[in-house]
Amino acid sequence: MVSALAFLFAALCLLAAAVLVWRKSRPPLAVGALHPGASAETLHLPDWPWKDRMRAWLRKCGVTDPRGFAIRLAIGTLLCAVVAALLAPWWAVPLVLCTVLVLAWLALVWRGQRRRAQIVVELPNFLDGMVRITRVGASLPAALLSMSKDARGPIRDVFLQVGLRQQAGLSLDQAMTQVAKFYDISELHLLAAILRLNQRYGGRVDTVLERIAEWMRSRVAAQAELAAMSAETKMSGLLLSLLVPGLGAFIFITNYRYMALMLKDPTGRTLLAVALALMVSGIVLLARLARIKE
Repeated sequence: MVSALAFLFAALCLLAAAVLVWRKSRPPLAVGALHPGASAETLHLPDWPWKDRMRAWLRKCGVTDPRGFAIRLAIGTLLCAVVAALLAPWWAVPLVLCTVLVLAWLALVWRGQRRRAQIVVELPNFLDGMVRITRVGASLPAALLSMSKDARGPIRDVFLQVGLRQQAGLSLDQAMTQVAKFYDISELHLLAAILRLNQRYGGRVDTVLERIAEWMRSRVAAQAELAAMSAETKMSGLLLSLLVPGLGAFIFITNYRYMALMLKDPTGRTLLAVALALMVSGIVLLARLARIKE
């Protein structure tokens, strides 16, 4: 039972590594395309303390109450640890704790990616609403505030933060730039650059926003089509990455004696370590094969 837990924890660690590799496999939008003359370092978060960074990351993942989330996670982790201490030897407790934390991290990463996708999908409709309000005579900050109150979902949180920064004394382009750096979404960086150019040189911002909304909508449609075309390759890579850990965990659970000799013998442990290294390298290679350059 304990060995099965250990193997399950190793499989979850591999899954976490696979998620990191898949996230890195998508190339980001070039910084110079949106901010001429700016370096990559100037567009990241400042050097915050780790507590502030954790709160910011949880906020981007949709956790509005970090303290309550931490309390619930601690209670659930302790309950799992108590159950593991009652049903398994004491040294299985750290494995259970690490497994629960890895699962919680994967759930937050998935939720954060889902919120980012929702923001990108809803942004064109939000900009269309701003254009309609500005064409009836309202100013751009007033249109943004009005749309923020009527919006739903993650896009509401984004532009409510813009409104709060405006109330604190920042201009619209400065507030949008800060929020774009916080969320690190290329479409928000582009919107901030447009607002900054309009603030500096003037012009028909409603026409520009309308064309940007059309471009974003077509870009979302193209990305969805590209994701559909590459879904088979990515799913095949994911299944191949999880097949061996899943099969090993099943063998450990159903027939432990079959694999116990490998754990007791030094050569068997060496083979398992080599297999683990080959598995990680295979995940990296599959991710590189499935990556499509934009």
